[in-house]
Amino acid sequence: MHAMRYHEFGSPECLQDDVVERPRPAQDEVLIELAAAGVNPADWQLGAGYARGFLELPMPFIPGMDFAGVVREVGSGVTGFAIGDRVFGAALIARCGTYAEYVAVPAAIVEHAPGNLPLYMAAAVPLAAQTAWAATIGATHGNVRAGQRVLIQGGAGGTGMFAIQFAKQRGAHVIATGSAGNHDWLRSLGANEVVDYSAVRFEDVVDPVDAVIDLVGGDVTARSIPLIRAGGVLASIVRPPDSVAECEAVARRHDVRLSFVDMSVDRDPAAFNEIARQLGSGALKVALSETYPLRQASQALAASRTGHVRGKIVLTIGSLNQAVGTI
Repeated sequence: MHAMRYHEFGSPECLQDDVVERPRPAQDEVLIELAAAGVNPADWQLGAGYARGFLELPMPFIPGMDFAGVVREVGSGVTGFAIGDRVFGAALIARCGTYAEYVAVPAAIVEHAPGNLPLYMAAAVPLAAQTAWAATIGATHGNVRAGQRVLIQGGAGGTGMFAIQFAKQRGAHVIATGSAGNHDWLRSLGANEVVDYSAVRFEDVVDPVDAVIDLVGGDVTARSIPLIRAGGVLASIVRPPDSVAECEAVARRHDVRLSFVDMSVDRDPAAFNEIARQLGSGALKVALSETYPLRQASQALAASRTGHVRGKIVLTIGSLNQAVGTI
């Protein structure tokens, strides 16, 4: 099979189109022929070596976590899936492997793809939506509730578009930051207020909030804390590498709880099942920025690195997109 692989840490241009052996599913796994793979910032961050301090990735390695496709083999211990099923999910960060024509993954992290959603769209959902759910709704993180004022930093990105919708579903008053060109779209997702971060300092125009969902990181994390009412929370998906202690000190001074989402431990199968249900019912919207063929994965990662993506970037893979009528 074809697979895009890093042979050394570096920029997206380091990716190589290799021919490798098709994986074989273990007893608790399914083998999936991929129709598409979603592109996440974590993909190029792992390729650049950002996780070398705590995650060992054997070289060469295939990046990618989001996937959607069709089951081709089922491990002997797997129930609930059959050959031919349309499925989607997010591979474990320690294994990755979805920038390829096939991937073997534990059945426990796989969901049936909604029949009304093309697989290339489904591939945009798993990691971003589950991360947004953990940050926004998760009891140990945002735990957003009806009537609260919630600021979502980075509302136009892949995770932000889901965070806005989940917060709105909970009955929150949602404020989202984004560039001026995205304001109408952010409102269509449910944002009550939008702030152009390039035109004003958000802390100068946003009234006090009960929670901040930080999808940006950097100095935005510490700058957001004084906006939060005492007893509120800042839930971030970006752990600042050099300023955790500084952020914690600021949070203590303002009586704010600080939490960081870690999708290696914050996965919730029940939440993913609910996400799939909402996609199927049309209650949850998903938007794509661009699609690229698998062999242009380096260009897709370069686009992701700009940090100015509306919705999600997706890689389309193989002939399955033409072969399956509903994809």
